[in-house]
Formats: sequence, C-alpha cells, structure tokens
Amino acid sequence: MSQFYQGVATGSLPPSVPTSFITDVGTAVPAGNVLNVVTPGGGTQGIQTSAHGGSNTILITVSGQSIGSVSTVGAVTATVLTVPMANNSALTLDVLISGFEPTLPGGIGSSLIASFIRTGGGVPTIVAQPDDQQNISASLSAVSYQITGSGANVIVTVTGQAGVTIDWTATARTLSAS
Repeated sequence: MSQFYQGVATGSLPPSVPTSFITDVGTAVPAGNVLNVVTPGGGTQGIQTSAHGGSNTILITVSGQSIGSVSTVGAVTATVLTVPMANNSALTLDVLISGFEPTLPGGIGSSLIASFIRTGGGVPTIVAQPDDQQNISASLSAVSYQITGSGANVIVTVTGQAGVTIDWTATARTLSAS
C-alpha cells in the first residue's frame, strides 16, 4: 500500500480557506480570511445582500421590485401582480406588462407608470391618470389591463380575450415615500 506525503519543505500545503473569489467583474481576494460583500449605498440603491440562514451562502436580492405571472383562458380577468403598500405613504410604480398567445399569434407589451397614496389604513388611491404606453397586436385587440388599489395593496389585473389562452408576466419597480 502506498501513501502520498508532501512535506512542507518541498512545497506549500493547499490553503484551508479560499484565497480568491471570481465575480462578474474581476476577482476578490480576502484580507485576513475575511471577504466583505457590500452594495452601493449599503442597500439603499435597490440591491441588498444578506447572510442566508447562517450558512456559507450570501443572498443578493433586488429590493423595490415585484414580479408575477398568470394565464387567462378566454375573456377572464386575473391578478398578475400584487404590491403591498405601507400606510401613510406614497408609492410610485413603473410597471412592465407582457402577454403572449401562440396560436394567432399575438402579443402585448406595455409600460405603465402610476402613483398612489394610502392614509388612515384605507385602500390605496391613485393620484392621477397613469402614463400608459401600449403595444398590442391587432389579433389581441380585446385584451386589457388595469392598476388599482385593493385592501392594503396595489394590484395589476389583466383581461384576456375570448377563444384564446394568454400567458402574462408583469414586473414593477417601486419607490415609496412616507
């Protein structure tokens, strides 16, 4: 039976901790076995880092963003996105909505900017008519979408078209002041 032995005099032992971390842009090298993972502005710029459950995992999240998806079969209305709203605050949403129907085929792509206020524990109310940019295929002329307050949330609903199934996705970047 043979065994492998590497003496310290003939080379260096492998490190017991990582010596570098490859990132999307460059390589980070720990100092004193410590690697700091931070975001610009300490998480105030929309990106936040956190230790995940005390493990060796760092979780990177985008704050102030919501995403949802739903399918409509026929001319039914469904909620594609729900954004909670704090009491006694203002909330501005920059919403992107996309829908696709493969058999016609048809698609929808829209950008919607809306602002709401919520006071006294009431339902969020819209401040003014939302800015709305629509790109809708002629084959989907009956579809629609809406943004409203409901309970303590701002919701985005979509309405499909008779005879077709549409897969919808929506995302909202949000900014709140209180």
